[in-house]
Amino acid sequence: MTLRAMLKKAMGIHDDALFLMEDDNAVQTAWAPLLRKIAIEELRQGNGVIAKSYRGEFTHVAPALEELKSSQNQYNTYLSAQAKNGAWLNYIELGALAERLGVNLVITPIKNGVQQTPYCPVKQPAELGEITYTVHLYCSNNKHWHVDKNPASTKGDGNCGVNAFAQSLTRLVRQQEKTNIAAVHDETKSTATLISNQEQLAVDDQKRILNTIKKQPSSTQLHQQCLEEKQRISKLSKSEQKQISDDHALAVKLASEPEKRSRLRAK
Repeated sequence: MTLRAMLKKAMGIHDDALFLMEDDNAVQTAWAPLLRKIAIEELRQGNGVIAKSYRGEFTHVAPALEELKSSQNQYNTYLSAQAKNGAWLNYIELGALAERLGVNLVITPIKNGVQQTPYCPVKQPAELGEITYTVHLYCSNNKHWHVDKNPASTKGDGNCGVNAFAQSLTRLVRQQEKTNIAAVHDETKSTATLISNQEQLAVDDQKRILNTIKKQPSSTQLHQQCLEEKQRISKLSKSEQKQISDDHALAVKLASEPEKRSRLRAK
């Protein structure tokens, strides 16, 4: 299956209109609402590790009914806020989006103009020798997502997370459909990936991204680890289980309060 066909199936679309756009601003404007909707839907009811983790399915082992209701209400409040046009999305929503669309996600933070160590919140499982697809994004000062090192490469209209993701997906499709764009291989030639901004990256940066992906457990492995953690929690005392549930509920509550989200983002 081609990447275009894979994305169309995951996104629930039937025509190629989105993939035929050549103007970068048009791509961001047209794709952003759909990608935001998909990310929120995945967090609400998806089966990915990020979605399940954020819903507390690996930490709420035996919460009291009222505690669970309270956590769910806070969770829904957060998602309702994030579903709105212009709401700044973080790695949780973008990670859920990557899980849903079947791509890797690598993020390179930039702090005060200095590039930091990249990290990989989502790694898709792949058979030996199979080529995967990697969305690589930059995040400047935890305030602005962009597709290339230059922050101005992506519109900063509040939708920058899905804007940059849209740019990355369309680039990946174009790369896959060009016969002269080769995947980046690791030293053993056992793994390979197409990187969304590959043509703009130096060879060392490409290798750094590939090594970051290589070190990350796949989503299948992470899911197994989470199940093992849930089993561990189930053996704790009721008070310890309640503390874990309370901690998760507090995290959701803080995330659902816009003014605290903005303060956390600024740190």
